[in-house]
Amino acid sequence: MEIVYYSLAGKKITEHDCKIIACVIKGFKRDYICIELDIKPNTLNTEMRILFAKLQVPDKLQLYKLATHNGFSEDGTYTNLPRWQENEQTQNSTADKIKRKKPRPRKPRDKDNELF
Repeated sequence: MEIVYYSLAGKKITEHDCKIIACVIKGFKRDYICIELDIKPNTLNTEMRILFAKLQVPDKLQLYKLATHNGFSEDGTYTNLPRWQENEQTQNSTADKIKRKKPRPRKPRDKDNELF
C-alpha cells in the first residue's frame, strides 16, 4: 500500500493527518473523531500533539485557520490540497549520508588480559 503525502503550508502530512484535520474542520468532538477514524482516544491525543507540532500551531482553532487558508475547504474536503513533492536535492543529500556511513573499526583484543 502506497502512502500518499500532501503539502499543507509547506509541511509534509499524510492522508491520515488530512482525515484528522477534516474532522476538526467539520467540528467533530474527539469521541466522534475516534469513532470515525477507528482509533483510541489516547492515540488521537498523541496524533493531535504530533500534528500541532508538525504544523506549528497551538490548538484546533489555529489548525482550522491554517488548513482552510491552505487548501482545505470549509466542509473539510481536501481535494485541492497539493501532493508533496520531494525535491532532488533532498533525496540526493539523504542518499549521500547513507553511502558515507561506515562501520566503526573494532578495538584489537588483548588476549593476555582476558579473564575467560
